[in-house]
Amino acid sequence: VPRPANAFMLFRSDFLRSGTVPSEVERKQQTLSKLAGKIWESMDEDEKSKWRNKAEKVKDEHRRAHPDYKFTP
Repeated sequence: VPRPANAFMLFRSDFLRSGTVPSEVERKQQTLSKLAGKIWESMDEDEKSKWRNKAEKVKDEHRRAHPDYKFTP
């Protein structure tokens, strides 16, 4: 069972689905992550807070669906 996505990963997924990413960047995951990271760093705390709240909801849903889940790297 994969662990739940954090705030940045939820943002990155939404960023990719938004259609604003050029196709040459979309194919290169490293470049995509760097671009999303720069945008994430430039966001204000209110905007990041929205993603953190979504991540908490995802984490809670994951906890309910998999109560015995323990992350093991």
